Amino acid sequence: MSRINAAGDSLEFPDDVKEQAYARNLATAPVGCVGYWCEWCFFSNMSRNFFQVDHIVSVARQKQHGLSDADLLLLHNACILCETCNASKNRYEYPRHGVGLAFRLPNSNMTWGVRRQQPLTWEEMELMARRKPPFTRPT
Repeated sequence: MSRINAAGDSLEFPDDVKEQAYARNLATAPVGCVGYWCEWCFFSNMSRNFFQVDHIVSVARQKQHGLSDADLLLLHNACILCETCNASKNRYEYPRHGVGLAFRLPNSNMTWGVRRQQPLTWEEMELMARRKPPFTRPT
């Protein structure tokens, strides 16, 4: 889905930022996740078709956090979500629990071991947030 600001400019990530986000996603896969993985529900698969690059700070919350359009398009504001987690996020900060592809497509989920059966705990969500580098505005 294309995001456009009031001036008509696109707020989609540039292709080079998307590639960097996917590369970072592969490099930081937690134990049990194979290939690309959803940073919310831990669905993992080797195919990129299940995943989307999404804004951590959403376009709808941009003014609330005091971010410019350029800030929204930085790699620090990019995360990889499965398509259903991203769709359930809408204008809110987080996807709804239980809607991710890990719950909807268990046979396509390449996550193995205990990670596959367990829902996310609050501590795991905090660790996931800490794994991201702190958001910094360009100088």
